[in-house]
This record gives sequence, C-alpha cells and structure tokens, in this order.
Amino acid sequence: MGYDMTDITAIPATRPIPRPLGVPTTTSDDVLHMLDAAVAWTAAVKRLKDVNSMGDADRRLREAIDAARAAGVGWGTIGQKLGIARGNAYQRYRKRPA
Repeated sequence: MGYDMTDITAIPATRPIPRPLGVPTTTSDDVLHMLDAAVAWTAAVKRLKDVNSMGDADRRLREAIDAARAAGVGWGTIGQKLGIARGNAYQRYRKRPA
C-alpha cells in the first residue's frame, strides 16, 4: 500500500492507542509513533530532494523530538530512532537557552 510521503498525516498509526478517562492525551507511545513518522517523512523529503518541503520536515521532526522529551523519552531512544548516537541527538536537538 503506497502513501503520499508529502503528507505525514497520510501515514497510518501502526496500532490504535486506547485512552481511558483520566489518562493524559500524550503518552510516550504516542510521541514515539509521531517521532517514527517524522523521521520517515524527513527521510522521504531528503530522498526526493524536495527543497521546498525540507524546512517543514525539519520543523516537524523538531516538534516530534520536543514532544518526546516532554513525555520523558530519553536521548538514547531518540538517537536510536534517528539512527545517531545519544550524545549526537542531544547536541543537535537539545533546547538551548535563549
């Protein structure tokens, strides 16, 4: 089944995540799915050399990483998803003071 890789919302979740009442709306599973989708979308944009979409892909990837960190996902897991070392993920994507 093919998907339009220019639209990240077209990528289906691998499994539905039920949420009982009282459970926060964002779980680490949610953000890991979001991170996987953002990584796949960014890779597709780079493969296609779609310069017009690269800024949007980078922004979505950064948002997914920020959401993962906010949900308590460690730099090791984020690095693994990105295919880079934990320290490299931290150096590249940590929030820097303004």
